[in-house]
Amino acid sequence: MVAFGITALYVFIPLGIVIFVETSSIVRRVRPIILCYIVGILIGNSGLLPEGSFPVLDAISTVTVALSLPLMLISLDLSRWRELTGRAGLSMAFAFIAIMSSSAVCFLLFGSGIDESAKIAGLLVGVYTGGTPNMAALQRALQVNTESYLAVHTADVLVGGVYLLFLLTLGRRIIRKILPRYRDSYTEGREIEPLSLKALRTMITDRAGGSVMASLGVALGIVVLGGAFSLFFPGEASTVAAILGITSIAIGASFIPRIRELPHSFKIGEYVILVFCAAVGSMADFTKLLTTIPSVLGYVTAALGISILIHLLLCRIFGVDADTMMITSTSAIYSPPFVSAVAISLNNRNLIFPGITTGIIGYAAGNYLGVLLARLLTLV
Repeated sequence: MVAFGITALYVFIPLGIVIFVETSSIVRRVRPIILCYIVGILIGNSGLLPEGSFPVLDAISTVTVALSLPLMLISLDLSRWRELTGRAGLSMAFAFIAIMSSSAVCFLLFGSGIDESAKIAGLLVGVYTGGTPNMAALQRALQVNTESYLAVHTADVLVGGVYLLFLLTLGRRIIRKILPRYRDSYTEGREIEPLSLKALRTMITDRAGGSVMASLGVALGIVVLGGAFSLFFPGEASTVAAILGITSIAIGASFIPRIRELPHSFKIGEYVILVFCAAVGSMADFTKLLTTIPSVLGYVTAALGISILIHLLLCRIFGVDADTMMITSTSAIYSPPFVSAVAISLNNRNLIFPGITTGIIGYAAGNYLGVLLARLLTLV
């Protein structure tokens, strides 16, 4: 009964936060994902949770990570790869190369003074190729300590916020002086609707209820099949096998039109990630978190800064235009929901579709790249 009550609490925390964000002018600009972490940390360190809550929270975080992956990946349309063979696809490939290189360099520079530095490098590759869903999955796959994970996320929020502000303000003037001007070749795209109370209401209507259950059913089936991969690998490798198995099967399922066209899958996945954030926040020891953040902040700042410079340099060498570089940098580092805002600030809505598509590709690639780099760095 206690486990049921705790689970119900964390399932409804994101709903309360989405309502609060939309009705409060004070926090309207704060991302719900940040508030979920904050609320989770406050609840977990308040002493309000009953004894024995940690195993329940751990189970919630494990299940939500596993479910969010297929929910977000089954909407991937790989037939659109053809549209990425031009500048957007090339620039996104450069973004992948940049964060892999910079994370490896920062590991060599700072790794000896930071616990789990190789795993943190893997987390950074995940979050800067696909966003929080990748980082959450990689925490499980690489078995990263909760305090280290939250320190990375906190540092990412601080450093990433500065870069996003730069892109929305001075970035376009500065980068347009470094890279070639944009040449129109894309078709007009659609904006991606952020997770909102309106979107949640749509998902629970009678007409949408069946498709929501279908999406959850498909995702659960993929989790069971992908999780079966863990049976063939011992120890820590079993978790990695499960995460990559779920990722691979979900990508394969996206080739089936009836599955790919299920409405609301991506939005359900976003909501599930918010539940994960609240649960994992409650598992953190606030005192340990504060002592971990300063050293990790330098690591994250250097990794992101160097990756942006490498991305910019590669785009300069290969003639990728400024607008495409900024849009793909946004889709890699912040994920698709931020693409529309940057495209509008650039006065270039034609890049919304390529930006969203490359961002979703990042969701698919991030887990593989993060695990690969972390494993390679453990050999150093």
